[in-house]
Amino acid sequence: MRRNVLLTLFLLAALLAGCSTAASTMPASTSPSAAASLAAEASAAASSSATTSPPAPVTFAATAESETTNAARPRLMIWHSFAPGSREEQTLHGLLDTARQAQGNIEIAAQAVSGDQLLDRFELVAAAGGGPDLVIGPNDFLLRQARAELLRAVDTDLGTSKDSFAPNALGNLSVDGRLYGVPLSRSTVALYFNRGQVSDPPPTTQGLLDAVKAGVKIVLIRSSYHNFGFLGAFGGQLFDDEGRCVADAGGVADAFGYLRELKAAGAHFVTDGSEAEALFKAGEAAITVNGSWLLGDYRAALGDQLGVAPLPAGPAGPAKPLVSSTGVLLNATSAHTAQAMSVALFLTNAEAQLKWADEAGLLPANPTVAIADAHVGGLAAAALTGVARPQRPELAAFWQPFDAALAEVLENNADPVAAVQAACAAVNQANGK
Repeated sequence: MRRNVLLTLFLLAALLAGCSTAASTMPASTSPSAAASLAAEASAAASSSATTSPPAPVTFAATAESETTNAARPRLMIWHSFAPGSREEQTLHGLLDTARQAQGNIEIAAQAVSGDQLLDRFELVAAAGGGPDLVIGPNDFLLRQARAELLRAVDTDLGTSKDSFAPNALGNLSVDGRLYGVPLSRSTVALYFNRGQVSDPPPTTQGLLDAVKAGVKIVLIRSSYHNFGFLGAFGGQLFDDEGRCVADAGGVADAFGYLRELKAAGAHFVTDGSEAEALFKAGEAAITVNGSWLLGDYRAALGDQLGVAPLPAGPAGPAKPLVSSTGVLLNATSAHTAQAMSVALFLTNAEAQLKWADEAGLLPANPTVAIADAHVGGLAAAALTGVARPQRPELAAFWQPFDAALAEVLENNADPVAAVQAACAAVNQANGK
């Protein structure tokens, strides 16, 4: 089904204006020259797209004979942003090779697209009725893509299979009660520690504070994203069911006050994430809090000395870091829906998830997978109590006010209660709540 050209023009205008609807984890906006090129691609896709009936469902079972000479067999295209030669790309190609050998009546091709263009480019071409059948990508733009009807809802196709995925993985890929992707992996924030300096990670916030007071060097990034898990550990909540900020109801201010105590005890807070990474990799900090995507870098620097654990639990219970997901997303305009869904399920089944974990170091979306890699297992423990990054527009207004509030508390000794109240009021005003 061809998409309304007005949607294409809207998306192009948004790209040229450098608009963004989410936090700093989103890809960079497409440059004007790149956007012009993508607009041409979208126009070409619109002029050449055709509607065909989806063929019967297929499964990846061995076939008696490979139909290599059948020119009419479906050809599926998958876009991804894994770096060339990376462990992730190698794992993907290995899985696709297995799929091709097992199922000879469809072709499967994979194309790498730069991470800062993947989702923008998909939106433009899909809005014009073209683009790949599948995208392996993060949930950064999912809300916008789902409401623009660029993605196919897959909850009906998954059926009971969705019960094998972690609730926070499913929550990341859900919009307005519908699931718009099959979870492949998760990302979250965890506590990394140097075993040569700390034998065991502090399991509680009080234990972490005591360790800092005892001289253990810790470096933290001064951002509400990296420290989000502490909010839940002190009983804080960000939004109510209506999307209204309720962080001023308690807990969040206590977490901010705790972080100020950490700093007063000797914890080093930085605003540049690369500085925190460098200090930890150089052994100048024994503990840091950072994302699961840095596992490979930290492992290369520390080797067997690296430890990974959940953020410490607080007075109100376990830490609750934000959890985001990478999913296999289905283009709503694909002419090969059944085959695309089969591939999505193949790339995310339990056996594949184990490969993503052990070969690529990715955190599985299926919590029952027996992870052999101890570091990935540490990330899995950190994600166990994490909360799904909300797929709601109100979240975009959260980051700046709460980053500013945390800075005021840590740098200017502002009252945590007053700072959180002001930040929450700013969020609600921005969201019209």
